[in-house]
Amino acid sequence: MNQIKKLRSRIENDWSGSSTLPVVLGIFDRLLEKQSFYFDSFLTLMTFEELTKKNFSNTSVFWSRRMVIESVNYLLDPSINVLKVRYEFIDDYCTSILTPDDIIEADSDGFLVHPETGKVVDNYKESIVLTFHLSECVAEAEIESA
Repeated sequence: MNQIKKLRSRIENDWSGSSTLPVVLGIFDRLLEKQSFYFDSFLTLMTFEELTKKNFSNTSVFWSRRMVIESVNYLLDPSINVLKVRYEFIDDYCTSILTPDDIIEADSDGFLVHPETGKVVDNYKESIVLTFHLSECVAEAEIESA
């Protein structure tokens, strides 16, 4: 059984009996349709809501924003390793990707050193945006036909 089938089976087992299962699987399947695209994309919670809306637009399946957020949180779990979080610093001068260590250091120091200007940014949290992308191992995994 390949990695994608194992992941899908794990998702089905972990969410068995939950009304969120179709939402998690729907997002997972949509991400796999364009693996290389979603690896390089900057996905937001709105992206996942739009994917879910498309998945269930012609069905009677109920879904909510809470279910989408639960699904994304689950897919971010390191033991699942489907999604990765990306921290972006966005201001009038630049858009820069920050590492988790950059965020930890800024939290510890109480300020961020601007990635372009080198100046101290005290209210840096207002300029940090979380985005998501497909993990490398899932982006590169081969999908077997059923």
